[in-house]
Amino acid sequence: MKKTNSLFSLFVVTISLLFSTHISSSNKVVNDWVDLKTNVGTGADVQVNAGGNAGLNVGSRNRSATRYNTWNGGSYSSYLRFDLTGITGSLLVSKLKLTLNTTTTGSTFKVYGLNDGYIGGTDEGTDAELGEDWPEGTQDWVAAATGVINGDRAPGYVESTGNVNTSKVTYLGSLSLADGLAIGSTFEFSSDLLTDFINADTNDKITLILVHSGPSTTAFEIKTKEAGATNAPNLMYIVTSSDIVAPSVPANLSSSSVLSSSATVSWDASTDDNIGTAGYNVYVNGTKHNTNLIKTTSYSLTDLTANTNYAITVAAIDYAKNESTQSTATNFTTTTTTNINNLNENDIALIYYNSNKQIIVNCKGEIFKNANIAIYNNLGQIAQSDLISCTKSIIQTELMAGVYFVVVNNGGKKITQKIILN
Repeated sequence: MKKTNSLFSLFVVTISLLFSTHISSSNKVVNDWVDLKTNVGTGADVQVNAGGNAGLNVGSRNRSATRYNTWNGGSYSSYLRFDLTGITGSLLVSKLKLTLNTTTTGSTFKVYGLNDGYIGGTDEGTDAELGEDWPEGTQDWVAAATGVINGDRAPGYVESTGNVNTSKVTYLGSLSLADGLAIGSTFEFSSDLLTDFINADTNDKITLILVHSGPSTTAFEIKTKEAGATNAPNLMYIVTSSDIVAPSVPANLSSSSVLSSSATVSWDASTDDNIGTAGYNVYVNGTKHNTNLIKTTSYSLTDLTANTNYAITVAAIDYAKNESTQSTATNFTTTTTTNINNLNENDIALIYYNSNKQIIVNCKGEIFKNANIAIYNNLGQIAQSDLISCTKSIIQTELMAGVYFVVVNNGGKKITQKIILN
């Protein structure tokens, strides 16, 4: 990909973007995304087969399947090639937008990029692998694939397993599809690795490989360029942006699962009237906690200090790197003890003491149903006792400051936890 970064080019791009904007309500709406489809230039999209169907190619149908090798003799992966000719400057952000050809039942797939400049070579098959100029071919589902891409000749593809050769490809990330996405629905894959991979290109073409990674009973199909230009796999990118408006401030921030060294925070999704919300940053007592941009609306905080007050805020980031104002804080105090799991997984009791002088006992599993809880002082004398249910039990104590031992006992199953009351 050409990397022309002259002031003139930047001026032309910026002026073009400014003239593409319009005003909606009180916000400036900026449309900076550029679409690059597989039906443009030397672009291509094809289904490559492995296992029992490794000699077959699906390059002329309007769909491409990606699935495990437990179905019909082999796994299928999708190859997508995009022509980068004409892109100047480094990409600010990129994402892959695909259109479904089947209703999803839940699938996870990984995205790989064929290493730049790969010219092919031999694998475990009889034919040499093709390079980045692999042909899409015109064969359909049942036709022989002599002379075109197939499981044996697909670059970086191991025909017997349907996996990729990690020495020939670069991992770019993974994505899980929810159940029930209908035919015609679109979904997007984006990652910093994808943008870095495109920016590192030197020959104006990239090949992306979609490989199914689970569960083994699921699969998905995407529409190809044969389904029409509007349905062709779409690589979207921004080189430079005139967007200066930040996303909305995240709302309804709350905390849960507060323990001595960890907690979970969640919030409502932000909106962005321009090029879209890219993710979020979480701030702990004013300092950014996450290293990578958070793509979901919840986040697990770790490495916290026991019995400490925390104020958490969240800010939204758009694809032009505009960051919103930080949200209203959610505040909590970490507990003084951690999870007790010296029994089997289904026999865990969570015992801790909070700042309201309450002892919390949260039992999981039938083993502690109607268990007895007793609190002993450091002389071994019972200071307080009660019956608890298998769900959370809050015990308000009137104990003096000191060291105590909380014992949960049911039918010989017993957990003891030391508690220090301040």
